[in-house]
Amino acid sequence: MQNNLPRGAFELPQIIREWKPVEHLRQLVRESEPVFLVGGAVRDLFLSRGQPHDLDVVMLCDVRPLARRLASALEGDFYMLDDERNTARVLYRDEQQGVGVIDFARARGGSLEEDLLERDFTVNALALGLKDLDAPQIIDPCGGVKDLHAKVLRPCREDAFEADPIRVLRGVRLALNLGFRLAPEAWQAMKAAAPRLAIPSAERRRDEIFRIFEGQHVSSALRLLDQAGALDVVFPELTQLKGVRQTAPHHEDVWNHTLSTLDELEKVLAALAGRYNESLVSNLRMGLAVLHLGAYREELTRHFQEEITQGRRARELLFLSALYHDTGKPAVVQQVGERMRFFEHEIASAELAALRGKELALSQHELARVRNVVRAHMRVHHLAQSGGRPSPRAVYRFFRDTGSAGVDVCLLSLVDTLATHRPDVPPAVWKAELEVCQTLLEAWWQKKDEVISPPRLINGQDVLAAGVPAGPVVGSILEAATEAQVEGRLQTREEALQFICDWLGKGSKDEE
Repeated sequence: MQNNLPRGAFELPQIIREWKPVEHLRQLVRESEPVFLVGGAVRDLFLSRGQPHDLDVVMLCDVRPLARRLASALEGDFYMLDDERNTARVLYRDEQQGVGVIDFARARGGSLEEDLLERDFTVNALALGLKDLDAPQIIDPCGGVKDLHAKVLRPCREDAFEADPIRVLRGVRLALNLGFRLAPEAWQAMKAAAPRLAIPSAERRRDEIFRIFEGQHVSSALRLLDQAGALDVVFPELTQLKGVRQTAPHHEDVWNHTLSTLDELEKVLAALAGRYNESLVSNLRMGLAVLHLGAYREELTRHFQEEITQGRRARELLFLSALYHDTGKPAVVQQVGERMRFFEHEIASAELAALRGKELALSQHELARVRNVVRAHMRVHHLAQSGGRPSPRAVYRFFRDTGSAGVDVCLLSLVDTLATHRPDVPPAVWKAELEVCQTLLEAWWQKKDEVISPPRLINGQDVLAAGVPAGPVVGSILEAATEAQVEGRLQTREEALQFICDWLGKGSKDEE
């Protein structure tokens, strides 16, 4: 059947032939194994978007033998995704892009044509025969090449979204990341299917949402999801933010402030993490940000590329934290005189963020991180408003409570400030926030042994030996001694032992 499919000459970039997974595949595939590269990787090759990060492979026979051989050749990992559907995944370490993913699937319906017709959008229903890469012919049964030229997303079938509502999220992501428009029939079908987004598994919703967070124009994606009627399903807490009025220095309601925060987060991450780009720091506020924090570009880049759970990075979790950082405000809003106040909204927001994270099947480690970041997002503001740079004790307490997520808190606080004061943050406010973050990041990456986790001069046995009964007070004394140590008041073991006696003599005043 596949021999009769519409084909067209295609100039294949040399980069794909030299890509290690494809090189190995071509060497490993047997003559009796029809193998095709399909989907987004083929689309991106046609658009000259560079080397793909992920690869989808379709076969007309059992995928397991070839997938296992490829995993072995790449020194990667193999596992089955679905035995019944005969789908498998190979994970391998890519020196340039981190973890690479190659998905194998047996053709749906038993033929390549049926498989491509079952896909979401015509621009993703493209295939290349692995054996034909030297003289490639693109296989295009749905008119995807025409739609690529027209920069339009069109479903392969009328019931594409009804068959799989996850495609609503994917359509929004692809439209924004590719700069394509949604065909009218696609948009209408997406709106009709949006209420059904609760049907697919939480894991599938999570994965597609995190792919939105990986890309650009996150706030635009949220607006499109809202217009499609999908926001109520995937992020129901956010709809409560609309129309919640805020007073100066805010200029927007809570919903629009949240979207502005996402916009600013994209800009600040682009300016401070990753390769330096002069065009991104040409304005005064970003220039000041680089002046204060640019020394930590490499550290920030590594930090936000870190995988918290396999396949999900700190960067995407920060976007989730930013999205939920003010969700508690509707529950705690009070009008005091002419002002709207939101006392302890960060506590309520943190719980809502964790609840949504749980619904999205995040790991316990991820839930703790998101809760931590959202709950602490006001602390940098408070430190900046107190005047001057934070003391060593304040720095110690900040990271004692937040750990490595304190870096995320710094970034969230900065973009929260920018969004609050749009369009122009007062220079004094911005400088104070940057100086606090500079002090915190300097401590985290350059003074950890001095301020964050200094070697203890005493331990619990020393406290017990001084006559203190076992219990919580032992930890309180050790904590007070550590704070005195980071302040420079304790430098030797003898001084620390004397500190125990002094603390007992004065009760718990130092603790307070």
